[in-house]
Amino acid sequence: MTLKGYSWIASTDTNVDRLQYRLEETFKAVTDSSIIDGNIVEDIDLASGTTTKVAHKLGRNLRGWVVVGRTAAQHVYDANAGKTDLDQFLHLTAGGTVTVNIWVF
Repeated sequence: MTLKGYSWIASTDTNVDRLQYRLEETFKAVTDSSIIDGNIVEDIDLASGTTTKVAHKLGRNLRGWVVVGRTAAQHVYDANAGKTDLDQFLHLTAGGTVTVNIWVF
């Protein structure tokens, strides 16, 4: 998913132009945040000591990821070091068997 940039509509009304300016300024902090420009990947089954290759579907290199749900109290780690396919995949491993949902960005 890629965020769409804000664009003004043509107007001859100064009130509309002021409103558009304020909206642009208000949402700029959100749309400029790299963590917002992401995708949730759900129901990833991880087994202890095994690396799982997960398609993130971002259409670009991965910047980071966050666990947003898990079925057990297990640590989850990336195994991305040395991988050349981070534009398509995230490589995860866990300390034990767990199913996770992650936000990738």
